[in-house]
Amino acid sequence: MKTRLFILLIFSYLISNAQDNSGIDTWSIGGGAVNTIVNGDLTSVNNLDSNFMNVGFYLSVDKMITPAFGFEIKGQALQLQGFSQELSSTYPIEYTNYNTGDLYFEGETFGGEFNVVINLNGLAANPYAKKKRKLNYTTYFGLGYHSYNSELFSYTDAVGFSYTPIDNLKRSAMYYTAGLGVRYYLNKRVDLELRQNFNFNTKDDLDAAVTQKQAVESFYTTQLGLVIKLFKKGHQNIVWNDNYISEDFDTDGDGVVDRFDKEPNTPKGAKVYADGYAVDFDKDGIINLYDKCPLKFGPKDREGCPIDKEVDTDGDLIPDFIDKENDTPKGAKVYPDGTAFDTDKDGVIDFYDKCILIKGSKEFEGCPKDSDNDGVYDTNDLCPNIPGPSKNNGCPIVAKTNNISKEEHAQLVKIAKSIYFSSGKYNLRESSKRELEKVVDIMSNNPDLKFIIEGHTDSGGQADYNMTLSQNRANSVKNYLVFLGIDTNRLKAIGYGFSKPNRTNRLQDGRELNRRVEIKVDDDSVKEMIDSKTHLVLEKETLFSISKQYNVTVEQLKAWNNLTSNTIIKGDRIIIQGK
Repeated sequence: MKTRLFILLIFSYLISNAQDNSGIDTWSIGGGAVNTIVNGDLTSVNNLDSNFMNVGFYLSVDKMITPAFGFEIKGQALQLQGFSQELSSTYPIEYTNYNTGDLYFEGETFGGEFNVVINLNGLAANPYAKKKRKLNYTTYFGLGYHSYNSELFSYTDAVGFSYTPIDNLKRSAMYYTAGLGVRYYLNKRVDLELRQNFNFNTKDDLDAAVTQKQAVESFYTTQLGLVIKLFKKGHQNIVWNDNYISEDFDTDGDGVVDRFDKEPNTPKGAKVYADGYAVDFDKDGIINLYDKCPLKFGPKDREGCPIDKEVDTDGDLIPDFIDKENDTPKGAKVYPDGTAFDTDKDGVIDFYDKCILIKGSKEFEGCPKDSDNDGVYDTNDLCPNIPGPSKNNGCPIVAKTNNISKEEHAQLVKIAKSIYFSSGKYNLRESSKRELEKVVDIMSNNPDLKFIIEGHTDSGGQADYNMTLSQNRANSVKNYLVFLGIDTNRLKAIGYGFSKPNRTNRLQDGRELNRRVEIKVDDDSVKEMIDSKTHLVLEKETLFSISKQYNVTVEQLKAWNNLTSNTIIKGDRIIIQGK
C-alpha cells in the first residue's frame, strides 16, 4: 500500500508542473484524513454504546477546465470496522453458521476515483459582493474502484469467513460516488476543505457478510484536508478568480502589479521602470533586452545600433545602412538597394553571367546547357547530341531526297497517332487497320520514298521484354502494309521499347499514348549520317565491348553521350565521334 501511495504522490507532482501561461492556473492537489462509516448487513454505527472511528487518508489532483467545471483523480486508503445489526433469523449470514448479533468485521480498502467537479461558485460570480469571500462550495460526481479484505469475527472467536471456493480474502468492486465539499480560504496558496461523500458499492461483501437482506451496500466518507493551489508567480487559481482584485495581478511577472503597470506584456527577463515600462536607455524604441547598442540611438533594422553613413564595405557606392548585399564583387553593377544586377533572374549576377539575357544555371556560368557544344542550347536544339548550325535548329544539314508534301507529312503523322495496341499485345486493332489503308495512299503517291516504322511501349515490364514487344508491333504494321501492296524493301521496322516516351508513364492516359507506332520518311542521306555517327546497341553489348570495337575509351563514350553510369540497354544509340 505504501508503494501505491508513493506512485500517486509522484503522479501528482508531475501533473502539478503542467501549468499554463494565461495568468490563471487550473491545477490543485489535496490530501488529508478520512473517516468511514459502512452501512450494510453490518454497520459502523450500531445500537450499542460503542462507535468505531475508521480513520484513513486520501490524495487528490484536480484540473478545472472552466471556473465551473473540471475533473478530479483521487486515491484513498480506508479502515473498515463495524458491528452487526440486529439481524433477523430470516436473513442468516451465508457461508457461516452465524445469524445472531454477536459479530463484527474488520478490514482495509484501497482504491481510486474519477470525479466530475462542479464548482457552484464558478457558475456565476456575485456582482454584489462587498468583500472577498472565504467559502467555496463544490459538488463531485464520479465512479470509483477499490479492493478490500474485510473479515468477520465473533466476540468470542474468529469466524474464519471466506467465500467458497475462493480462499483469498482480497475482493474488489466498482462504486458510484457523490459528494459536497466546502473550501475555506486560508491564504493565496492553501485552502482547508471539508467534504462529505456518499458511496454506493456494487457488491454485498464490503462488510464481509453476505445475506439475502440486500444485494449492495453503501459507505460514507468524511474527509478533512488541505488543498494546495498551484500557480506561477503573478498568476492566480481559477477557483478563486472572481475573488481577486486588481492589485493581486502581475500578468507579465515583472514585479509591477497590473493596476500600476503601463505595459503589462513586458517580455520575460526585461528590466522595467517603476511604472512597468521596459528600460530603454537610449530612447530609440528598442528595449535594452533586444538592443545590441543600448547606449546609442539606432534603428530597429540594425538592432538598435547607429547608422554610419560613411561605411561602404564592398565599395559599390551604396552605404552599408541601405545596402542589402554588403559583399557585392568589385566592378559589379548594382541597383539602388545594393543588390547586384541579374537581368535574366537566373541566380547568376551579370558580373559572372556569360548569357546575361538568357536564363541559365551556375553550372554553365549563367548559360543553358549545350551538350554537343554547337552553340545551340539544348532547350532549342532538336539534335542535342549531334552538332549542327543554329539555322537548322542544331541538327546537321543534309541533302533532301524526298518531295513529300507538307499536307501528306502532316496526315502521315496524324494517322500514325491512331495506331495503338492493348497492354502487352502487338496484334493490330480493326480501327488501326482502317487507318493504315490511308497510309497506303500516301506511300503510293510517293513511290521513290522509303519509310521507317518505329514501335514504342509504355514502361511496364522489363527492358528486354519491351524491346521485343515494340519490335513485334513495328513488324505488325510493316506486314500489314506489305499485305496491302507496299514493297517490303521500302519499309524498315525498328523497336525502341520504352526508351522514347512522349507522355508520362505515371498516368494511365500517358501509358496508353506511349503504346504507339510512328511512321517517318527514311531520308537516305540522314540515314548515312546517323550510321556514321552512332552505334545501335545489340543484346549483351556493354560500353566496354563497344569501346574495344571502335578503339576508343569508355570515358570518351560516356562524355560523348552524357552518361552518368555504365548502364546501357539493347536498342540504345551510342554516339561514336571518333569513328
